[in-house]
Amino acid sequence: MEQKNKNINLAEEKAHFIAFVNSSEDESIIKEAISRLLLPYSNIHKGGIKAAIKTLANIRSPKILLVDITDSELPVSDINALADVCEPGVKVLTMGSKNDVGLFRDLLSIGISDYLTKPLSIDLVQRAIGSLIDEEDAPPKTKSKTGKIITFVGTRGGVGTSTIATKTAWHLGADRKRRTVILDLDLHFGTVGLTLDLDIKHDLREALEHPDRVDSIFIDGALERVENKLFVINSEENLSDEIVFDEDALKRLIARLREQFHFVVIDLPRQVTPAMQLLLNMSDVCAVVTDQTLPGMRDTVRFINHIAVQRKDERLFLISNKTSPECPGWFPLDEFEKNIGRQVSFKVGFDTNIAKSTSYGHITLNPKSPADASIIDIAHELAGWGHEKSRTQKTSLFQKILGR
Repeated sequence: MEQKNKNINLAEEKAHFIAFVNSSEDESIIKEAISRLLLPYSNIHKGGIKAAIKTLANIRSPKILLVDITDSELPVSDINALADVCEPGVKVLTMGSKNDVGLFRDLLSIGISDYLTKPLSIDLVQRAIGSLIDEEDAPPKTKSKTGKIITFVGTRGGVGTSTIATKTAWHLGADRKRRTVILDLDLHFGTVGLTLDLDIKHDLREALEHPDRVDSIFIDGALERVENKLFVINSEENLSDEIVFDEDALKRLIARLREQFHFVVIDLPRQVTPAMQLLLNMSDVCAVVTDQTLPGMRDTVRFINHIAVQRKDERLFLISNKTSPECPGWFPLDEFEKNIGRQVSFKVGFDTNIAKSTSYGHITLNPKSPADASIIDIAHELAGWGHEKSRTQKTSLFQKILGR
């Protein structure tokens, strides 16, 4: 079979199948199996799981991944390290020389689809890969979960919603190296692209108005890369243009992004429309950003009541930004919380350096800054990691891939 993978750019394209093998014999068997399956865009690399970790840190993850763990002294730890560099939704097969029931169970418990014991046979490899291909064609309810949707919405203009959303995405993608996209859905006044000093595209409007346009190829064209693991989708449309989001298009766009990214961070405009309500329901976590002013009190109560009705759960966080007695019209926290009838989840202090950096299109996160430290805490909490728990707690492959 002529390998189609020779004609694609692995740094940008998403392969259907990639294998990492230690022996030429295993390579020949796997080649024959994928030939029988007529599997497109397939690649076979020399090397085991260490090579897989190194390679997949720099290229798109495939839909199906087969990794040789024969030489791994700590296979479970190595699989968890592999999960750190894989995209959401990738299905992982492993192979090795140990016929060990305990190892098999351990691998299954952390999300591995199957463990193939050597010596391999063409039929064995074909059945294992074929079963995962069949899962792709199964009804959606049987598919594995994918990336996490984190939605930010401000109670009113000027409270810093876009800044916190952008910095949260920056931390998840650029600092923590999880594949992250920030989606700016304010097509008239959105500032995410401006803050990150990006060129403006118009693909997003096309995607939101025409469901038939939304596919992986179209999305790849709409993405703007900020860092290796951080991307942006935004647009800037004429103020005279009325833009109506198609709900089916919105669902398809989010579904596609969840397949490709650990985290989909959405900067939501303050519009009470069916499309916005749909996104609130689809979100895994919703963060409402406000300030401790009288208008902030009023609008926070209105937003919280509206979102609570839409979401029907408690995965809602209230962030008070620019908390400083020096801010005009500022209310003390206890008085603010008493009037809104709810506790603030996070406070972000006023920091002139943040205002300066965003004004010049230069985003940074300085842990020594109290405001930035708060945003890092917010990012960890919304990601499901807690403040610093993700650095010390052991998590399964399933949890790592989902970012949960």
